[in-house]
Amino acid sequence: MYGELSIPQDKVDDYTYEFVGDDNNDRFTLQLDSNRLVYMCVLRHEDHQLVVRNQRDRLSVVDQIPTEGKLSDLLMNTNSALIKNRNHRWRIQIEGTTLSHEVELNVDAASLVAFAEEQMQKGMEIDELGQHLMALEQKYHFQWFWLSEDDWSHDNPVFDMFMKQLCAFSYVSQNPVQADALMARNYKRKIRRYSSMLKAHKRGELNLFEESDEVRAEYLRIFQGFHQPFVEAFEKEEEE
Repeated sequence: MYGELSIPQDKVDDYTYEFVGDDNNDRFTLQLDSNRLVYMCVLRHEDHQLVVRNQRDRLSVVDQIPTEGKLSDLLMNTNSALIKNRNHRWRIQIEGTTLSHEVELNVDAASLVAFAEEQMQKGMEIDELGQHLMALEQKYHFQWFWLSEDDWSHDNPVFDMFMKQLCAFSYVSQNPVQADALMARNYKRKIRRYSSMLKAHKRGELNLFEESDEVRAEYLRIFQGFHQPFVEAFEKEEEE
């Protein structure tokens, strides 16, 4: 079975999803943003949640969502999806999006700031813009808080405040399911390494944006999956 659905951007909130699974059919694959993000959603019966695992990162847990809800939550701020469940396929396309996901961005401070400012000038609501820009972290493997206030102009007070809030939100963004204490101990060396690299980046001694996509993806995974131990290590080094 195969189905296609095109939804106007201003109607996406009118659509919902529901996964009715059982022991014999408890998962589906979710390919987002033209296959850039590939997740496996696994049913957790006891609380009617879907555990979202990254198929390109050793099935690490990146999120959990209800088994039913708004379609926009399932799409995770992207504008296209291919859903696979056994022999069934559903392709969803959001038409007329106000954010240019199709444009491939250069992952550097100047390009990201310019893109954010361009999207704000198009008149998108601040909250919606923030959600879309945060989604770019997963797509391009970076974190907005890598930016410093010197990376954008302060001529526009609204944009200045928005960027400060975006960076602050990026710093507290984390996976809803965190790694346990044993995994945190096993990752202690990697947590410390990223913490040291981030501190050097903040001092201007290196540029995290210049790291390979693979390395940046690892940093993002460590930060969002081991958030508390990372923040503790980083802020301890800051105090020292």
